[in-house]
Amino acid sequence: MAQVLELFETRYFDFTVRHFHEKLRVEHWVRRNYSWTKNTLQAAGKVVRAKRKGVHRRRRPRKPMVGMMLHQIGLHAAISFLCTLSAFAPRRP
Repeated sequence: MAQVLELFETRYFDFTVRHFHEKLRVEHWVRRNYSWTKNTLQAAGKVVRAKRKGVHRRRRPRKPMVGMMLHQIGLHAAISFLCTLSAFAPRRP
């Protein structure tokens, strides 16, 4: 961990975390995952944590539409009615 922090401070100080992580894997044979690299640099105070995404990017619940459930219930009733009719329909020999 100390070696990773030292590399970031001295040689790769102007890299982003993702680019730094790629260099660690390719040139220095560090086999940790990206999350470990990011969390280590954040805990040491070398990089700042990204701000949360704005409210406009969050999903909101669907707006209930008038007749939506009625349509679904009606469709289910129609399908079951047709199945019932076909079950009791006379069969030709």
